[in-house]
Amino acid sequence: MLLTNICLVHRHRGSLPQRRARLYEECIDVLLEHWRESKKLMVGVSALQGRQVLQPAALWLHQEEGRTRATADELLPVIEPALREIQWVGGDARKFLEIIRDESGLLTGWDQEHYGFMHLGFQEYLAAREIRSRFQQEMNETGQSNMLKELAQHFGESRWQEVALLLLALEDPPLFVPYMREVVHQPAFAKNADLVEMCLDDAIRPSGQPFVELLKAKPGKDQNLWERQLLALRIAERLDEKALESVMDRLKNHPDDRIKQWIEQRFKEALQKVIRPEPSKYELVLIKGGTFMMGSNERDSEKPVHEVTVPDFYMGRNPVTNEEYGRFIEATGYQEPKYWGDRNYNQPQQPVVGINWHDAKGFAKWAGLQLPSEAQWEYACRAGTTTRYYTGDLEGDLDRAGWFSENSGKKLHPVGEKEPNAFGLYDMHGSVWEWCEDHWHDNYDKAPGDGSAWVDRDGGTSRVVRGGSWFSDAEYCRTASRYWDDPDFRIYFIRVPSCPPSRLAW
Repeated sequence: MLLTNICLVHRHRGSLPQRRARLYEECIDVLLEHWRESKKLMVGVSALQGRQVLQPAALWLHQEEGRTRATADELLPVIEPALREIQWVGGDARKFLEIIRDESGLLTGWDQEHYGFMHLGFQEYLAAREIRSRFQQEMNETGQSNMLKELAQHFGESRWQEVALLLLALEDPPLFVPYMREVVHQPAFAKNADLVEMCLDDAIRPSGQPFVELLKAKPGKDQNLWERQLLALRIAERLDEKALESVMDRLKNHPDDRIKQWIEQRFKEALQKVIRPEPSKYELVLIKGGTFMMGSNERDSEKPVHEVTVPDFYMGRNPVTNEEYGRFIEATGYQEPKYWGDRNYNQPQQPVVGINWHDAKGFAKWAGLQLPSEAQWEYACRAGTTTRYYTGDLEGDLDRAGWFSENSGKKLHPVGEKEPNAFGLYDMHGSVWEWCEDHWHDNYDKAPGDGSAWVDRDGGTSRVVRGGSWFSDAEYCRTASRYWDDPDFRIYFIRVPSCPPSRLAW
């Protein structure tokens, strides 16, 4: 039924809205008005009237775990005040329920006694609208409201997740700032970074203000506050870097070492030679060339250990994100990656996944860059180290550097959350496997020593991937570890690693 409704929206307007909140609104319009008009029904409920009356019913239903339907007798006292407010003259409250059921299908009669929305999404959308309406009313009458505080107390609960996301997508006025002001004070805020990313993605007008305000709070000895401030720091940097400058000095002396290290790292990065070439605006860091020992004696494919001299080149500070890859799609009309519509993998600051080697080459060509050679990749990852990971030899050292099977929680994380290497590069270990330019060879026998890509002009198909992933064991995330995949292969753990030609001068 919902799919039929979506098709009707598409037929009526010629396309579908990009945002879910707008889609639900237009579905309701179709159900309450356009469908009735097409059937030439004289008695009915307008979309405006329907929303105003059904909003309190939706919120009332949603306030009890698992409640998606109720009897007419239970719903009557909930909707009667709204019917009086709109001065509806089509009959009593019971008649209203019958009209909605019989003429629109928005509210479905599950049996002779019970009513419920045709789809949980409509209940969630109308509940979000009711929360906004009550918030505005309370603010107008008293200058304060508890509605958003009550919703924020449910942050991280799956039952309220979609309600909150839809609320943030509503306009007139947007409620991102007042809602997130409440959320950042909830212990669940720091435990649900992925949900915070969804909030940023769905919000009609996100702002760094609530996060900067949290960073101004005295840290004291409250370690939960420190966790929340660490997440707020990462978000504020992305949303309002100028506002963040106002708290940088006080954060230098923060009792949480991770926050102090974050500040120190940002000062180091400010001194690096960095470029953000058009049209991608992808941040690249100058990697000064040098000589290093490539490979290891741990696996035959990593032998022999051999000397390689790499000229200066630039390397992406982070994996290419969905946000950055999205610019490529928008500019070129290139096909969307596999899993592009999956919320588990499509958040703006997550590394792009579901791309094959040819997709990676397509992005690189558009951006005026190229895939790194395998030698460039390992040199950039090592950053002068000779250990298994750039943070040390132990699995505990890897925990500081990247997301892998033991610490990822079996999910893809945003870029830049772990400790960078000495070159200022993030997520070189774990997170997602990374395509290189090179064809796969079973070992390094006769490998080039000048840092160039080892490409077979007369054959070869498989391409090298490096770095491991968020579901890989620590062994596969080592600096020297290497693997291969078919260039047509797409799955949810390969990103686009990008650097311009190693000999290009800036």
